[in-house]
Amino acid sequence: PGGPGGASAAAGDSPVNDAAPGGPAAAPDASDASSASPENAPASDGPADASGASGGSGAAPDAGPASRQVPPPPADPAGPVLAVVNGLPLPRSVFDSQLGMMVGGEPEDDLFGPPADSSPPPLPDLAARIELLDILVRVELATQEAYQLGFAPGPEELGRLEANAVEAAGGAKALERALAETGSDMGQFRNQLARNGAMKSWRDAAFLARARVTEEEARAFYDAHRDETSHGDESLALQIMFPLPVLETPQARESRERIRRRAEEALRLAKSGRDFEELMGVYMDSTVLAAIDGGQLGWVSPTGTFPELEEVIFSLKPGEVGGPVETPFSIHIVKVVDTRKAGTLTFQELRPEINEMLTESRIDAFLQERSDELMREAEVIVLDPELAPAWDEFRRTGAVPSAPPDPGDGAGSPAGPEAPDGAADGAAPAAGGEAESSGTAASAAGGPEGETQPAP
Repeated sequence: PGGPGGASAAAGDSPVNDAAPGGPAAAPDASDASSASPENAPASDGPADASGASGGSGAAPDAGPASRQVPPPPADPAGPVLAVVNGLPLPRSVFDSQLGMMVGGEPEDDLFGPPADSSPPPLPDLAARIELLDILVRVELATQEAYQLGFAPGPEELGRLEANAVEAAGGAKALERALAETGSDMGQFRNQLARNGAMKSWRDAAFLARARVTEEEARAFYDAHRDETSHGDESLALQIMFPLPVLETPQARESRERIRRRAEEALRLAKSGRDFEELMGVYMDSTVLAAIDGGQLGWVSPTGTFPELEEVIFSLKPGEVGGPVETPFSIHIVKVVDTRKAGTLTFQELRPEINEMLTESRIDAFLQERSDELMREAEVIVLDPELAPAWDEFRRTGAVPSAPPDPGDGAGSPAGPEAPDGAADGAAPAAGGEAESSGTAASAAGGPEGETQPAP
């Protein structure tokens, strides 16, 4: 946190319309979502050299006007804008969908308002909302860099990604229904496929080579942890995880029922022979995938996780699928890939796992370093009048106030004209179930973190 360019706009300024490098001059008209679709973006085979984005060396080199591209919007660009990141709008709906999952609402709840016998669920505290905004801004900055360096996937690659998603979902109609349940559609889904594809290519080109693990490094790690190489009976498992709302409200209970239905649908498709790893990509967005190590449960011991989850895992043979398993914070569909008896693992047996773990750890560190650099260089203008002063303080100090400043004490942003409708609503509505389009800079690029919260 900190660095130049963090000031928030007075509530009615229109920074989206101001010229900025890589921003509005090349940005699609916000009233025309189709102009931002990946089909209309020029195809790219990626840059010849992406080493400048690898962190620790300052800002990435300018890709030049010929290769500079603008990522498609993560949600409907014609809707309200929460913030402007380097001249490009961050739609309010992206923030609200993540916020809605935290409080237990889903998009359809907002069509008719909350049920008559309930009150709106409480919002997460200000610190949690600022942390969420920080995550989304970092994702947007990383995506912008991926596009500016020429990593936008071409039409053939996008077609392959979409075909895989359609097949994994059980057909185009099934995918459209699943997207509709989360307030999304195929246009937004294609945009997100393009953004995720660019992020992955950028991540691999910029960081993977630097993160490779030598034989000596892997063996040194094994020797340092030799006392941890003994194990009991274990199962190697994958999972599809559906986070559950954490609050006890009528909206949260309704949301849980919808999530249970999605989990049952995923289980049915998995048992019918659909590729489990493709289903993981269809039913979990980048934030969830990052939070649970891409759906890799790894080698599970009988006492290593929730008892109810272990019971199902250890009842399955390699290749079998089980669930749904409901734990306090989520619902799981699991697939057992392999099993092994108790024993001591040799270095050669553990070498692939050590390589993957050390490589991902290094990539996470490089991503965080580059993300911090991008944040210091970024111009981020927050339009929400409640979040703007807290965001400014967060950028200056790294700390978030526990409550917004009292307007009467002269703190906060200077007075200004009113924000456009929806651009500064104050408290966000409870909207959006399972988010379809967000994650951390590391997460959208595949970095693992804890289970219930995405990490910045």
